[in-house]
Amino acid sequence: MSFNAIETAQERLKMAEYFAKEFSGETINLSVSTVGDYTVVDDGQDRWIQDSADFDSACEDFLQLVLKGKYDDVDYFDTDWYSEFCNSCGCLYSRIGAPNDLEYFCEKVYENNPDDFEEVMEKMSLEDEDLPAMAIMISNAGDRCSGNDALDEAQSWLDEDFDTQDASLWVESGFWNASAAAACRDYGMDAQDAVGAAQELRDLEGEDDSAYTDECPIYSVCNGDTNVQVIIDKHNETH
Repeated sequence: MSFNAIETAQERLKMAEYFAKEFSGETINLSVSTVGDYTVVDDGQDRWIQDSADFDSACEDFLQLVLKGKYDDVDYFDTDWYSEFCNSCGCLYSRIGAPNDLEYFCEKVYENNPDDFEEVMEKMSLEDEDLPAMAIMISNAGDRCSGNDALDEAQSWLDEDFDTQDASLWVESGFWNASAAAACRDYGMDAQDAVGAAQELRDLEGEDDSAYTDECPIYSVCNGDTNVQVIIDKHNETH
């Protein structure tokens, strides 16, 4: 006597076990890893990321559909099931597919946990893109530069037409306000010119109480307490 129901159930279970290994990264077809609260899937062509909770839920739902027979006639290597699965995972960013709004993705990751931002960007090979690269540099420069939101500060430097390399020179010189740095740059100064002018202003003060916030002309300018023209004019006097 043959019991087709048992044979069908066994085949479905076998298929579910195969897909479970796929989703766990235990086969050669998919690389699955976690970083912070996210799961990253790399299929050799695309790399995509989503909340781990959403990924786990999508995996569970998909396996339930397999056990119910939705994929009885599907070949393991058929890409249709894979497309359906991907669309159910709540993907936040895809390297070659959709969605691929980098600004939105950066905001979501930073909002969720700023401490994971750099690692997530590196995992997705996005650390050299303009906004992530600037945000990582600003964040690593410390609280004075990153303020309440390193991503917002990063955007302010980009809005002033700085790339990460140029911005880092100004940040290393004590500038944490992109507009102040841009004003000096647009006059034709580089970061070291600004540092030199600031030092000359400090030297002129002698023993008297400092006229500058935190006893630093650059800090005072960045803080909005001193007009940046003061540094520009001092540079102009000697050049």
